[in-house]
Amino acid sequence: MAITINGSTGITSSEIADGTITNADVNDVAASKLTGALPAIDGSSLTGVGGANTPAFQARRSSYFSFSDNTYTKVTGFVETFDTDNNFTSDRFTPTTAGKYFVLVEGSLQGVNSYDMYNGHIEIRKNGAAISNIGSQGNVSYRSHRYGLVMQSIVDMNGTTDYLEMWVYLNNSGSAGAQVEGDSAAFSAFKLIT
Repeated sequence: MAITINGSTGITSSEIADGTITNADVNDVAASKLTGALPAIDGSSLTGVGGANTPAFQARRSSYFSFSDNTYTKVTGFVETFDTDNNFTSDRFTPTTAGKYFVLVEGSLQGVNSYDMYNGHIEIRKNGAAISNIGSQGNVSYRSHRYGLVMQSIVDMNGTTDYLEMWVYLNNSGSAGAQVEGDSAAFSAFKLIT
């Protein structure tokens, strides 16, 4: 049954008893008129969807990064692709928002001279301590052989003092040093929506 209201500019919520409208067809309601907690399908109130995936950054090296053989070395000299909250500086990510972060480091390692065997690692360090690493080892015969390594992890950050860095290691029989190939070293992270 349709209801006609004459001489009225509208009906306030106080004029409608709870539970008296079981089905409604509402058309052309301005978004500005939708305020307060909206009911979910199960009757509970809807809340916002988590927020943004920030802070976030991505940085790469544009040239080879050389480091000593048989020693862990922090990778430095990154150039930012983007940095939403200015939390990355040269070699370190220090987010100012607490939460869980997806972190990715990658690089292609190689020896400086010819060598016969290698043992390479790439890792993520939180506050100077390794939290995740991935390695590769085997036998090769020429320095142009590269071993691409990718490491990813989800890391809990406190938003004040916690920081992340990328470290690499290579031990080769030539003992003449090692390199991360130019353009292959990458470091990135973003906050997960929780």
